[in-house]
Order: sequence, then structure tokens, then C-alpha cells
Amino acid sequence: MRVLTINLRFENEADGSNNWPYRREMVARVINEFAPHLLGTQEGFRPQSADLASLIPKYHLCDEHRYWDPERMYPCIFYDPEEIAIEESGDFWLSETPHVHGSSSWGSSRPRLATYARCRLVQAEKAFFFCDTHFDNVSAEARKRGALVLIEQLEIINRDKLPLIVVGDFNGPPSSPEHAILTGKKTLDGKKGKLRDAWQVLGYPEEGAETYHAFQGRGVSRIDWILVSSEIEVEEVLILHHTFGGRYPSDHFPVGAVLSL
Repeated sequence: MRVLTINLRFENEADGSNNWPYRREMVARVINEFAPHLLGTQEGFRPQSADLASLIPKYHLCDEHRYWDPERMYPCIFYDPEEIAIEESGDFWLSETPHVHGSSSWGSSRPRLATYARCRLVQAEKAFFFCDTHFDNVSAEARKRGALVLIEQLEIINRDKLPLIVVGDFNGPPSSPEHAILTGKKTLDGKKGKLRDAWQVLGYPEEGAETYHAFQGRGVSRIDWILVSSEIEVEEVLILHHTFGGRYPSDHFPVGAVLSL
């Protein structure tokens, strides 16, 4: 199974030639060439996500559960219906009140959320959960506490303890508290996660693995992760450094992985 995560960079006229209308075809090409079974995107407004959906017609946008705020950016799950069946889906907010729509806490710069889907591999009839999220870029406390909300909510949602994949833009490096909490190296309020960083599972070095690059092509930090539960085998992880005529599809490099259940 192939999964991909990409921060789209929201549509912003101040980006000039890097604004979404000038990059949309590049983003679609990266996705179509990698051909993931599941795709997690971040930072898309609804029109931008719909625009992307039109460019990757093989994929369905998993948003039947969602009430879209026009002024809000959302993480989105896209899936290949020939490979993946969606059995359940939903959103929750990374706040003290995760089921209050649009809620935020701990000094977060804006409401942040996670979106999830209970999936089934069509050919193998194996079920698992896939979650996509985007942590805050300003408040370290919001990122740390958001990691705990993510752990707690996924424990409730994943009542059958199925294999779990979590992807997203976490706005922090692997040395951050939120990474340590999610991967069980650190506790918060007596709780910790049980996920593994796919990049680290394969023993890949952090040097040269930075994913945020601000359209410059020179990475700043590996803040885009693919995390997996212990039942999932990591076969390959790739940071996709595509350029098209010297231009980049986004201000983040996409991250892809080949996984086995």
C-alpha cells in the first residue's frame, strides 16, 4: 500500500508565481506519478481541495462527514476507490473540546483538526485507520497538547484496535515534544502514544531529510511525518524533491511511503 502526505500551501496571492493557480498542475502530477492508495493533504480551503480533486479524477475526496467553513483550511483524505473502501470517517478538533466545531485552545493560531477514515483494502479485505492532521505553527503548547488529543481521540475511534497510519504536517522536528509523545518516548498527563516514525523505522538519517523549504528547495526541518502502529511494516519512505522548470509544487516536499499490513 502506498500513502502520500503533502502540505498544499493555501491559495495566497502574496505568493506571486508560487500561488496555487500556478502550481496546481505540478501538485497533481506528483500525486498521479506516485499513485498512492491514500493521500493526506493539508492547508486546502474547500475550493482548493475541490480544484485538486478535479485534477486527480482517479481519487475520491473523503468529506461526506464534513461541514465546511468557507474561511477554514482543512486536512483532507483522498483515496483510490479501486484499492480502498471507506467504512467510516470523521473530524475532530485539536482542542480541549474536540467535538466542538471550530474550537481551539492553548494559544493556537487558528482552529486545528484531524480527519480520519476507517479503511479496507479492497483486494485483501484488511481494515485499518488512516488519519491526517495539521498541528499549529505558532504555539508549542498547542502542538504538545494536540498530540495528546490525537492519541486520546484515536483510542476512542479505533475501538477495534486496528492498524493505524497517521500522516500530516506537525510543524515540529523529530526532536520535538509532540513527536516524543506520539511515539511513546515521553508521557503527558500519564499518557503516551504507540506510533513509530516510518522514516526512523528504516534508520534513515535526519540530515538532508528536511521537508519544509519555503519554495527555496533548501529544507529547514523534517516536519512532515508518516507514523504507523506496530502492526504495519514499513518497506520504503521517500521525500519527493520534484521540480518543474526550477519551480516547486509546494513549500513542503511531499513524503510518501510503501507500507504492508
